[in-house]
Amino acid sequence: MKAIYAMKLVFSAGMILAPALASAQQTVLTADTQINSAAATTNYGASSTLQIGGGYSTLLKFDLASFLPAGTTASQVLGARLVIFPDKVTTAGNFSVYQVTSAWSENSVTYATRPTVSAAPFVTSSATANNFNELIATGLVQAWVTTPASNFGVEIEGAGTTVLTLDSKENTSTSHSAMLLITLSGPAGPAGPKGATGVAGPAGAKGATGAAGPAGAKGATGPIGPAGAKGATGATGPQGPAGPKGPTGTLTFPLSGVSSSNMPTMSLANSFPGGDALYLQGGPASTSSALEGGFGVHGFGGASAGSVSVPTLGGAGVVGQGGAAIGGNDPAGHGGAFYGGTGFGYGGYGVFAQGGIGGGIGLEAVQGAENGVAGVFYGDVQIIGNLSKSGGSFKIDHPLDPENKYLYHSFVESPDMMNIYNGNIVTDSGGRAIVTMPNYFEALNTDFRYELTVIGQFAQAIVATEIYNGRFEIRTDKGNVKVSWQVTGVRQDAWAKAHRIPVEEEKTAEEKGHFLHPELFGHKGEPQIRVLGRPRVGPSENQQ
Repeated sequence: MKAIYAMKLVFSAGMILAPALASAQQTVLTADTQINSAAATTNYGASSTLQIGGGYSTLLKFDLASFLPAGTTASQVLGARLVIFPDKVTTAGNFSVYQVTSAWSENSVTYATRPTVSAAPFVTSSATANNFNELIATGLVQAWVTTPASNFGVEIEGAGTTVLTLDSKENTSTSHSAMLLITLSGPAGPAGPKGATGVAGPAGAKGATGAAGPAGAKGATGPIGPAGAKGATGATGPQGPAGPKGPTGTLTFPLSGVSSSNMPTMSLANSFPGGDALYLQGGPASTSSALEGGFGVHGFGGASAGSVSVPTLGGAGVVGQGGAAIGGNDPAGHGGAFYGGTGFGYGGYGVFAQGGIGGGIGLEAVQGAENGVAGVFYGDVQIIGNLSKSGGSFKIDHPLDPENKYLYHSFVESPDMMNIYNGNIVTDSGGRAIVTMPNYFEALNTDFRYELTVIGQFAQAIVATEIYNGRFEIRTDKGNVKVSWQVTGVRQDAWAKAHRIPVEEEKTAEEKGHFLHPELFGHKGEPQIRVLGRPRVGPSENQQ
């Protein structure tokens, strides 16, 4: 069976194989009957019901040899469950299941000719009426797989005054006969083809600056001669050549100051090819005084003017603008390049962004061209919260022409927070099939909806019993019909309940009359909603 999650199938009067890497198969019971100590010579092979307790016991036998794949070993049997459905529990109590150790025939066995059984039961349980009672039989089935000749079935006996009744495989009314469910592990498939080489990662961080070399020895200063008498002032001569460059000045740190100018307080330039204009490094952390290293750069933008009549914006704390591409195929420089620090436990963040108090955006990225992209992520992306978008798809190398084409598929979307589950199943000879959902299904979902499609023949299919205890039942008007099923549910987990996505939402007063995509509504050239009230990016005009 193909499904989003691996499903085990339950069929009436049969046995289910649910291998980890193979399709489910089924077979019917080989034999089932009852024997009665009060009627020691009576055979009940044609009886439609099977009694356990009150002098009766029930015999069941399953055929594994014609059903399991050739070469199946005991280690491939991951699990096995014997399932019975008591239609009636006359007297409640326990019952035990024993391994049968000698041959018997459904149409001839009586209490007087009953087969031998194991000294101790392999499982004991209590019966629940009108419900599937599942009994672990993994060890027994593994023994049968190892020694097929030892498979003579099982005998079910009541304990004390316990009395219950089952359907036999001859029952055509309720058809709740015994079942054996087996889960096998299949062989691993061949290795897939090698995937395409991924894109190159980002450049590594710049290495540390090397130590400065030693300064040369300073020459001796000559003696100053005596001052001569001042002569008469002569005629002004021609301008002489420029004198040598004076000595470099010094700065005293810490350095602070205030200016009042429409020009930058400090402007630095380095004309050396590849030279940095400014190199700053914060101080190290200390276990006694500073548990966090100092910032390399700490910038605060200027405050807004605070005018009610003329809206103004606060300045950006730090603005970076990459170098221009002069020509050819040169790429322009990055506005900012950030690398997280190397750590022995946790590496530092490449970028940490937090919006300002009052609803500031933590991070905003805008594409540089109309058809450009605002962000590219290499690796997994995790979002703790809702994701809103105008559209979405996957993009992969085209499976039929990966070297030359891409393939896109759009996301499946819904006004609900909907989950989708589906699969295929084949009904048994009586037209019944039970689909088992994942064990978390009803805790995660509510408001279930169903779709059924029959495959390969004209037939009618219905959901006979809706999902309860992780199962639902499909019925068809004839037996052995393949049915494709789909179930959807709306999330009801704690996070989904607290963060329902609004289907329709009023725009704010500032947003009304504007659009996320104005060009699609005949307003090309008007600002998008995201630009309204957006601060400037880059130096102000009077600093260009």
